[in-house]
Amino acid sequence: MLGKTFRLRQSMFRRIPNPTQDIWPQEYLFPLVLLDEFQKNLNGIQDEYILLDCVELQKISQASQRILHAADPSITAGASLMSININVLEAVHDAINIATEILSTWTDSTILFMVGQHVTHVLAALHDPLSELNTMRKPRKVVNPSKVGKPRRRMVKLYLETILPEVSKTCKNSAAKIKRAEVDAGVPTCPESDGNVLWCILLFRMICWLTLHDFDPEDVQIVPYSLRHSQVPVYIG
Repeated sequence: MLGKTFRLRQSMFRRIPNPTQDIWPQEYLFPLVLLDEFQKNLNGIQDEYILLDCVELQKISQASQRILHAADPSITAGASLMSININVLEAVHDAINIATEILSTWTDSTILFMVGQHVTHVLAALHDPLSELNTMRKPRKVVNPSKVGKPRRRMVKLYLETILPEVSKTCKNSAAKIKRAEVDAGVPTCPESDGNVLWCILLFRMICWLTLHDFDPEDVQIVPYSLRHSQVPVYIG
């Protein structure tokens, strides 16, 4: 998300190497369902965190709607959220460009700080046996398209209901670390709301990248024992 990017416009080529030991089963991951749920909850987020006049969130909301509208309307609603065509991918490319431009108004250290906080809270939830996110670690294949939405939509809701509040608390306690790279002459925002906005943009961008890329289910990279705990930089091409 923060490294070198690989994108081909006007192309349906999506498959890239999987740099992890985790599988990415396409019968489980339907990124447009995730995006649809994110879009449906965005107004609630803006209302709860007093971000209704936030220009940045309005921009990603519009970009999200363009992606969803590009899904094939000739098939059923449930199936259209699983279909990714060239129009969807082009809309995703545009959305990533918009999100990247917005992110340029924050400092690199702020973005890294926010990503670190997000990962910290997600990992804490995944390792908590009482956390609902923990129960979602083992994907289950769904054959019926009409039933595809429930676990994916619930996962997005959990991110918004459990991860965002924790990140928001961190923003309140570490307001000095949430810094803008440029002064936005349009809508001045306080450091606390800056952090909430930044988290939402990063989550949106993450879903966009998941929509843009695909992984071979057999491509699982097992780290050799000799490289474990190594601090040598690794570059993924």
